[in-house]
Amino acid sequence: MRSEKGFTLAEMLVVLVLLTILCTAVAPSLYRNWQQATMDFAIQQLHRDLRWAQWEAGSKQKKMTVTFYRDRQQIGRASCRERV
Repeated sequence: MRSEKGFTLAEMLVVLVLLTILCTAVAPSLYRNWQQATMDFAIQQLHRDLRWAQWEAGSKQKKMTVTFYRDRQQIGRASCRERV
């Protein structure tokens, strides 16, 4: 009998294969969840920006222009200014 404690190479390979299978099964789901969360955030931000522009237009009694940015750093952001 061996007195050394530890794992055999075969045991470590089995665990590594199982972890690989688990990661490949879970990764697509996590990516879809991340995409959905990003989309939900952008929709909520769009709603807030439009409501803010509506409030500004009502309080100033002027027509407003809402500009949306496509920059990746500004996803879901808009600016509002008076229409000239």
